[in-house]
Amino acid sequence: MIRNQNGTYYTLFPILEKQETDKLRKESKGIAEVILPFIEPDILTLKDNLKEIGCEQNTYSILFSYVLDGLIWNIFEKHKLVDSLVITTEKPMWSGYFWAMTPKYPFISGTNEYSDDNCYALHINWSDAGGAVMDSILGKSEYLYAMMEEYKKHKKVKQDSIIHNLKNYKVLDNRGNIKIPIILENSQNRIYQLSLTISEKMYAKFICTTDVTEITKACKFSNNTESTVILWHEVMRALLKAIEEKEIIKKPVIFSDPEKANLENANELMFITTKG
Repeated sequence: MIRNQNGTYYTLFPILEKQETDKLRKESKGIAEVILPFIEPDILTLKDNLKEIGCEQNTYSILFSYVLDGLIWNIFEKHKLVDSLVITTEKPMWSGYFWAMTPKYPFISGTNEYSDDNCYALHINWSDAGGAVMDSILGKSEYLYAMMEEYKKHKKVKQDSIIHNLKNYKVLDNRGNIKIPIILENSQNRIYQLSLTISEKMYAKFICTTDVTEITKACKFSNNTESTVILWHEVMRALLKAIEEKEIIKKPVIFSDPEKANLENANELMFITTKG
């Protein structure tokens, strides 16, 4: 993270001052404006498909956590734009990038994933802006892991203690049935296929509108891989902002107005993926 050179310490990761950050965000906004018209119809179709199964309120978190900050990285990796971040016995440590920028982006979210294998995963879209309900559901990690173990075995939850601790979040019902979207990653699952289509379209537009090498030079990043990682994080935030401004989808109430959020709103931030 830092190096000592003659008694002076230097960071080993890029730090962008306001002028550099503003320039990068202007570039990111332009890229997002090119991408959005090509994915807007698919986002609306994704929302409609989720509405059909009573999960329209999960559209935002699936779009962010599964598409913008999920499947797209697999495509970048496939085309050698980024390195694999999969932890293996040969590479047991996380090998991503660190960077710092000022000013801080007004709204930042991320994804927690609960999984102990490559077949099943519970995803939770989180943000520091999520307030008490966000803190409450993240404090249930023990039961969320246990829920996934039960789901793998029985396709529902049978343990009363898990049901008791999670039912108020509408993650499951009183009978242990899962009440959040379950995405089967196969060719028959419409939500998965739409998510993949959106990711592929974003990649295609990103590549044809972005000079990553030029950004590497301008921002003095260490290489094009680092540039792609940092730039895409800015592009995804610009995309989300534009999508919200056009009212294509709405931000979950836990993020938009945490004081008005109830425990049951936590299910809007969650979904399960399985290799099916």
